[in-house]
Parts: sequence; structure tokens; C-alpha cells
Amino acid sequence: MEASWSRELGAGGVVSFLVELVDDMVAFDTLEARWEELLDDMAHPEVFYSWAWTRHFWRAFRSGDKLLVILLCDGTGTIVAIAPLCIRRARRFGLAVRVAEPIVRGWNDYSNIMVRKGTHRGRVVADVLGYMRQQSRHWDVLDLPEFNTRDSTTLHVLNLAPQYPEWSVRRLVSTGVAVRRLSPDLVLKNRQSNRIRNRMKQLQARGLRIEIGSKDFDTYWPAFKAMHRQAWPKGAFSDPVAERFFDALLADPGLRDHIDLSVVELDGRPAAMHFGFIDDFKVYHYMPAMDQAFRSEAAGSVLLHAMIEHYARTRQVFDFMRGLEAYKLAYTDDLELNLRLVIYRSANLRALAYNFTEIMRRLGAELGFPKAFVQRLKGRTKDWRGPQQ
Repeated sequence: MEASWSRELGAGGVVSFLVELVDDMVAFDTLEARWEELLDDMAHPEVFYSWAWTRHFWRAFRSGDKLLVILLCDGTGTIVAIAPLCIRRARRFGLAVRVAEPIVRGWNDYSNIMVRKGTHRGRVVADVLGYMRQQSRHWDVLDLPEFNTRDSTTLHVLNLAPQYPEWSVRRLVSTGVAVRRLSPDLVLKNRQSNRIRNRMKQLQARGLRIEIGSKDFDTYWPAFKAMHRQAWPKGAFSDPVAERFFDALLADPGLRDHIDLSVVELDGRPAAMHFGFIDDFKVYHYMPAMDQAFRSEAAGSVLLHAMIEHYARTRQVFDFMRGLEAYKLAYTDDLELNLRLVIYRSANLRALAYNFTEIMRRLGAELGFPKAFVQRLKGRTKDWRGPQQ
């Protein structure tokens, strides 16, 4: 573990904090208590930021990558911020590209620099970026996906990174996020809610059973995985590595109390299930699944409705996570954005190679090429079929 550093004055002005660098798992494993204490004192904590989630993800997916966890500490040695990064090697057009990115990527819906409540986020971001600038010989691209706009740290990164003259920044809207505010007296009143309540009454004759937040993991976890494979053949549980990762999360004592495993049973068997997370503040609607044999009974809608009304008594937010599917927007119009921020040295050939394919794809999309091609193809198909009778 390295400590202390210096840099020239740049976008952030003077250095505000002492920097410690954690670049091996021996040092990382000593961080749990300090890491979790910071997480508990954040304005915008997320279950994906936990030490346990990060460690399990590293063990499952990051073999061959290099740790680059940046700790910012005050004068007493207290951690005030963590940038949980690593270096991954990618190949683009035959070139080896060193990509600095969050350790947890792909199976998380949010990433960010973790900042203690009451700490100036702009100063934290300036110091993290300043350190990364000083270490720029070790990386080609800093790729920060799923930085949510609810945390102003995201906007500080967006504001400060372009102030370094040798850096370029691509900012992309990754996805929308829908959230529902909850309250103890919440009663869902709309056409869909009434329809679901009527459906629930009809299903009671078939032994409708709803269990929210079951702790019977031995029974329901294997059933959930089987249902998810059926619903999503190319999803998480078709990948043995991803399956082992989620098994490890479920088995971790530190995460057990944060697991939501909910079920709707019909005809004596699970019809719809949900695997997600809860903390003291909110519910994460993470992985829903439904047995297609119960599609006409709207078993998935019944379960979602029951979860919202159940957790309204004890939580403040129901987070629908990434994506703006119609069923989510039936419950809320409170929307946030996830951004992807890609930072790189403008004259770096490897960074150009890393960005080239996506830049060209997005350029084509903005010019309307894919849409025009599809429309043209449809036109040809219609001509081939001849005039419609």
C-alpha cells in the first residue's frame, strides 16, 4: 500500500487529501472495516459499493487484472473517499489498451467514487483525477460506466476532467433509471393496480401464495435459478462464472440481510420470483423472472405489485434499476440517468483505437444510417411481396 503523493496545480487547485494506493489483494483484504464504515456514512450508498460485493466480483471476474484502489484520507487517517478501480487489458485493432475502470462492471447498475457525507465532492474528484493524471503512463483510457446523476460526484467528474488540456472526454447517456418514492400509507391507485388486485382475488381460488423477502434460500434459490434460465437462456445463470459469483453473494454472511428473494406461487409451484437487494433506505428490483406457463395470469405483475406495497411500510424508495420498460413507467415518472464517462489522452493511439468502433457506430446512428437501412430493407421486402390485397 502506497501513501502520499504530490502533483502540480491543475483543474482542482491544491491537493486536499492524503492518497493511499491499494494495488494487491493482501492490502485490499485489510480494508473491510474502514471500507464499510465509509459506505455507512455516504449520502448515496449502494449495495454494489460494498466491500463484499467488490471482493466477490474481483475473485470471479478479474483474474489477470491489476488493482488500482485509490483511498483519500484526511489528516487523522480516516478514509473520506474511495475510487475502487482496476486496470484491464483490452485489444483493439491489434493494439493492447490499458483500461482503468471500476472493479465492479457489468453486473452492477451503479458505479461511482465513494465519498463520505459532508466531504466536498469537487475536491475529492480533483484529487482522484489529479492522481490518475500523474499516473497516466500506466493507463490509456479511464472508462467510467453507470455513473448516476443522483450523485453529484458524477457531475464533478464531468466538469473537471475536460479542464486538463491533454485530456478528451466522451460522455454518453448509458440508460435511464426509474425510481418510485414509497411511504407507509402508500396505496397504489390506478387502472393497472385495480386490475392486478382483481387478478389476485381470482387467483386465490388456485392457492395464490405470496412471500416477500423469503429466507428459505435452500428451497427458493435453486428454483429461482432454474426459472431465470428458462426465461433468459443467455442470462446470468447460463454462465458458470456468473452463477458462482451470485452463489457467493447469497452465501456471504455480510450480504444475507440485504437479499430480497420473493415468490408468487400458483398451483403449488413458483410462478414468478425476484432476486434483488434491500438496505435501510431502498429496494433494488434487480432480477425478476416468471414461468411463462403463468404468463396469462400476470404472475410477474402480481409479484411486483405485492413487493411495492409490502416495502412501502419500511423503505423510502423502490429502485427499478436500469432501463425504462413500460411496466416500470406504469408505477412512476421519477427518472434519473446513468452516464458513461470515457477519459483519455487526446494524442494516445491506443485510446483512439479503443474509442473508434463505438464512435463510428454512434455517428452512424446520429446520421440515421441504421434506421434508414432498416426502412429501406422493409421497403424492399414490401416490394418483393407485391401489392397488398
